[in-house]
Amino acid sequence: MNQYQFEDLISDYVENKLTISKRKDVEKYLIENPKDVLKVNQVRENILFLKSLPKTKVSSDFDSKLKDRIKKESLRPLKKKIITKKNIFGFKPINFSFFISLIFFSVFLSYQFIDELFLLGDLSKGVFTNNEIEVKKTPKMLNQRKITVPSDSTEIDQKNNKNFSKNIKLVND
Repeated sequence: MNQYQFEDLISDYVENKLTISKRKDVEKYLIENPKDVLKVNQVRENILFLKSLPKTKVSSDFDSKLKDRIKKESLRPLKKKIITKKNIFGFKPINFSFFISLIFFSVFLSYQFIDELFLLGDLSKGVFTNNEIEVKKTPKMLNQRKITVPSDSTEIDQKNNKNFSKNIKLVND
């Protein structure tokens, strides 16, 4: 007899429900394996404890009610759980897109903060060098003539309506 066969027969052995030949086999196994006597004693104590518990009484129509309930439950359609197989790493596609956009946004912000905090270099030089900025000079013609602003720009004097287009000079001319 092996250990598994012995464990299957323990409760029947304790309750004295085995045939004489099986009982002798169990006793022979216990002699060969004295450590398993503890298992037999534990099962014996458990059986005695369970027998000492008060018995629970049920109503006389319990069986019929139980059978009726089983029939009703078996006739009800099962609720099918809707399982979407379109998952990306366990996320629904819309949630995955939000998750990825959040990751890109956080990487972008991290890059901006790292650039601001650690990669400034020498502050005395300024942000731009002289080679990067082209300084525009005012044209000579603008410095020679006076620019007048009419006192009332909303009224147009029809009598003195002259063509000023000849006097207009473009910056690049």
